[in-house]
Amino acid sequence: MVLIGHQPSLNTLISMLISGDPTLSITLKKGGLCRLCSDHLRYDRCATLEWLLYPSQIYSQAGLD
Repeated sequence: MVLIGHQPSLNTLISMLISGDPTLSITLKKGGLCRLCSDHLRYDRCATLEWLLYPSQIYSQAGLD
C-alpha cells in the first residue's frame, strides 16, 4: 500500500502507526519516502519503520545530485 499525504497529518499518522503516540517526532520531508511494515493496519501501534529517506538521498541514488 502506498499512502500519500500532506504535513503535518502524514507525520502524525506515521508516528501513531509506529509508536501509538501521535506526538512522536518523526520528520518526513516534502518529497521524502518511508517504508512501514504491518500485518494488521489500525490507528495504533501496529507498524515497524523499515526506512526513511530524505529527498536529497533519493536524488543522490537516482544520480540527480
